Amino acid sequence: MKFLTKLFVILGLLSLLIGVAVWKVPAGWILGNYDWSGKSISYARIKGTLWQGSMEQVQHGDVLLGDVSWDFQTINRLFPTITTWKVAGKGLDFNLEFFADIEGLRPENLRMIQGQLPAGWVDLSKAAPLLFLSGRFNIDLDHLSPSQNPASLATGIIRWVDAGLTGLVEEPLGNILIELRREDGFTIADIQTEEPGDTMISGEVKLNGAQYRTSLTLITTEEKQYLVEQLAHLGSVTPDGALELNLSGRLPR
Repeated sequence: MKFLTKLFVILGLLSLLIGVAVWKVPAGWILGNYDWSGKSISYARIKGTLWQGSMEQVQHGDVLLGDVSWDFQTINRLFPTITTWKVAGKGLDFNLEFFADIEGLRPENLRMIQGQLPAGWVDLSKAAPLLFLSGRFNIDLDHLSPSQNPASLATGIIRWVDAGLTGLVEEPLGNILIELRREDGFTIADIQTEEPGDTMISGEVKLNGAQYRTSLTLITTEEKQYLVEQLAHLGSVTPDGALELNLSGRLPR
């Protein structure tokens, strides 16, 4: 019995030492030796540990993401192992933070997503060439499911602040409220201009995986009717002068 007791004590101490060693292992040693080829990700420097650290000047493709930090929170259950991490990113024109529930290396669920993103990151080149978005998105999402596809399941609110169109037309749109809800496995984005103005938009966008379909109505004052005329090729003009936008396509990856 004494032998078994000593064995258990030794094994316990070894487990503790190994756990502390893994907990303190430099993130740069692990991530620096990871094969990033084919991931379109580059960075300047890694600091901290695997459990709490940061990567500086992270870039994904042509998008500069800036500094990304992480902080291990909990282990939700052992089989399968689900860990929760707090992740934050900050760049020149955006900031974002959220909790990520991760199984292995695959994000299963993102929660409490808050921050700001530039509206110009939305690519309209396929649906509306030479038309770009301006302003910023204030994001306050309760839930998003990357494992099923980032566009397929999401809930929360996005406010498009100082919204506007540039390129083909130059037009301010005020502030627009976007409410995301789940319905039959889809994400429905209810869109509505928050305050009356010369140009107002309302309707919804339905997301099914990476596929989207819009059913939006653009209403303008008589002075702004030229905007409807310039965008008429994107939809149909109603007898009362409103523009119905019925676009569909695939979100860029």
